[in-house]
Amino acid sequence: MQSFRLANGGLRHYARASWDSGKEPIGGSDAVLGAWLTPALQILAVETGTSPYGFESALPILLNVVDLGSGRTGLIVSVSGEDSLSLNLVEYRGGVSLNEMRTLQTIGAAE
Repeated sequence: MQSFRLANGGLRHYARASWDSGKEPIGGSDAVLGAWLTPALQILAVETGTSPYGFESALPILLNVVDLGSGRTGLIVSVSGEDSLSLNLVEYRGGVSLNEMRTLQTIGAAE
C-alpha cells in the first residue's frame, strides 16, 4: 500500500494485492487487484491486471504524485501489458480507475 497527498492536502492510498492458491498458474499469481482508497479504507476505484507476467508487472505501479496547479493532482504510473510498457502522467480523479482518468502524457514501447 502506498499513501499519497492530493494537491488539496487530502490523503489517499493505492494498494496492490495478489492471491495464490498454491497451484502453478502462468505468471505466478491466481488473481491480482489494485484499489484506490480513502483514509478510512473505503474503495474508490479498482484496477485489474494488465499483464500476465507476475505480480510486479501485473498491475499499474504508482511512481510519483505531482501538483498540476489549480487544485489538480497528477499521478505518474508505470503500466505493463502483454507486450508493452508505458509511463503515464494522468490527472487523478477519485472514484474512477486509471483508464478513466485523463491522460496528459504517455511514453511507451511495444512489440
